[in-house]
Order: sequence, then C-alpha cells, then structure tokens
Amino acid sequence: MLDSFTGARWWAGVCWWKRDDWPDSGETPVKLAYTPRGKPAEDVLREERGP
Repeated sequence: MLDSFTGARWWAGVCWWKRDDWPDSGETPVKLAYTPRGKPAEDVLREERGP
C-alpha cells in the first residue's frame, strides 16, 4: 500500500491500529484500548438518538 500511494498528491499517510477484541483480557490497559467500553463515549453511544 505504501509503495502504491507514494507520490500521490492526496496521500498524507496512514494510521494502523488494532482493536482489542477481548477488552477484559488485560492485554491492553483499559484507558489505552480503542474501545468506548468503560469510557465517557460508552454513555454517548448508549443514548437513544432521534431521527
């Protein structure tokens, strides 16, 4: 992918990350995990949204 896009005017870079599939595994500290679980964002996602 990097070789393919190098030199493209619109290419600014890429960010790869791994979502923790097992948030209770202890593999990733909760505050660093890419999950809304146990964070303020979890409440936002749980709110009912109107149309």
